[in-house]
Amino acid sequence: MLPSSRASGRSAEIFITDNDWENVEAAYGYPLSLEVRQSIVEATNELLYWEIFERNASPERDAVNLISSIRDASNNLRGALSACGGNAGFVAQLLVKEHLVTPRLSPEPHEQLFHVLGELLFSLSSACSQALASPAVPDQTELTTASDEPTGLFCGYPERGLAPPFREGESWNAWVRRLNEIASSNRLPFKVSKGSDKSLKTSPFVLLVDALQKLLPAGSRHGHSLGGLAKAITAARQKHPGVEKRDA
Repeated sequence: MLPSSRASGRSAEIFITDNDWENVEAAYGYPLSLEVRQSIVEATNELLYWEIFERNASPERDAVNLISSIRDASNNLRGALSACGGNAGFVAQLLVKEHLVTPRLSPEPHEQLFHVLGELLFSLSSACSQALASPAVPDQTELTTASDEPTGLFCGYPERGLAPPFREGESWNAWVRRLNEIASSNRLPFKVSKGSDKSLKTSPFVLLVDALQKLLPAGSRHGHSLGGLAKAITAARQKHPGVEKRDA
């Protein structure tokens, strides 16, 4: 049995027996060296580790809606502050400043209060717009390397007791890309046939992923037919153009 390199604090890991490896190699059609096996175990443990957070993460749409509401509210308030001109605006600022208790915001003279608030709101609105214009969760180029402390894109979330803002299926996609890299770097087959002809043989790499999936906990598997699995693998690799592939 090849043990995994379990990092401290990890709640899930995979153990693959010698018999399991024989079944995986039989499905793949190629022998896997000890080094390749260890790389696969490490990549799979990363999948199991991050997939837990993925299942418990808040929906991305909720975060997007919240950012949108913050931006809209800041724009509305900034509009109201901008309308405070003339004597009425001057008096309004004096009265507000008289009752404003915040050591972090003490503009002088008094008439600059709304201007300072307006600048802060403009910065807040711009930050919200930039956040909405960018992907909420950039695609991982690969799973983070096994270590005592998580590294990479989602560094810091677990330590703060937070679930990273994963999209559903992102950990699985990253796992597939990592398996692709392991295969290609070791000169093993990683081609995926996308042909619709049912007479086409299933690609060895698809069979490898299928065999490895059968060793995962039920909640971490993707329920695809072999044809559907091939499409899912292709989609996962297309999310990262730098991944080497030879698709038919």
